[in-house]
Amino acid sequence: MKKDISKKKQKKIDEFKNKPVNVGEHVYVKKSSLISWETKSEKTLCKVISIKGSKIKVKVESSTYTIKKSDILSKLLIYVGENPFDEIFETTRPVAFALSSILHYLGINDDREEKYKINGVIVGRCNWNPFIYKKGKKYYYQRDFIWKVKDKRLLIESIYQNVDCGKILVRKRGWQELENMKGEKELYFNDIVDGKQRLDAVRGFINNEFKDNYGNYYNDLSDHAQTKLVEHQLFGYSEMPENSKDNDVIRQFLKLNFTGVPQSKEHINFVKTLR
Repeated sequence: MKKDISKKKQKKIDEFKNKPVNVGEHVYVKKSSLISWETKSEKTLCKVISIKGSKIKVKVESSTYTIKKSDILSKLLIYVGENPFDEIFETTRPVAFALSSILHYLGINDDREEKYKINGVIVGRCNWNPFIYKKGKKYYYQRDFIWKVKDKRLLIESIYQNVDCGKILVRKRGWQELENMKGEKELYFNDIVDGKQRLDAVRGFINNEFKDNYGNYYNDLSDHAQTKLVEHQLFGYSEMPENSKDNDVIRQFLKLNFTGVPQSKEHINFVKTLR
């Protein structure tokens, strides 16, 4: 398929080619200038990691080499041009989990949850009311549990009908990250960034707190039906990696499409102030 280049993009390419090479850029280098590097191609893609006068240090996989400017054949051009994509979403890791695995992984309805202590504080598996810090002050960005029974029944019906039930987004917090939160009394390995109301609805139904649209509690369902419900795979589950920035979490929270009861304008405006 032929790719036409617009005048706007061609101008950016020409400007990029004429600029000096900078640290962090990828360049194609003569194979002959990379001692011991084996490749059939006459050029090798390298990342520039330092520039000192006429000497340029480049990296190929785990090896580093010092080359001259004349050894550079060209720059990598694939990133030149307009890019409207929000790269933050590339940090999330989608995982294909059944509902039962999500509940177990987050420690929801799990009486066997192991207890760990960090800085003298017991660390929980799942934080239903996550927070971020802004200028040293702590802010909670989630709503309370606001779904009514009719909303929860609608979600259970969606599971019965094999309807897509939206996304669950979790922020991971590693051991070292939690250790660095000295003085914090609320420590959890997983923050529920999005999906709080849906997970609570599922938890409540499995605990026989409300009936479905047909007047059935979870314990009224056949073993087959119970298995089908907890093995449901139409929740999109994604994770933000450990050491994610608070501002990135807020941006993710604001960008997600919410199902069920819409966020109020007042709550959305509040969360926007946390960016």
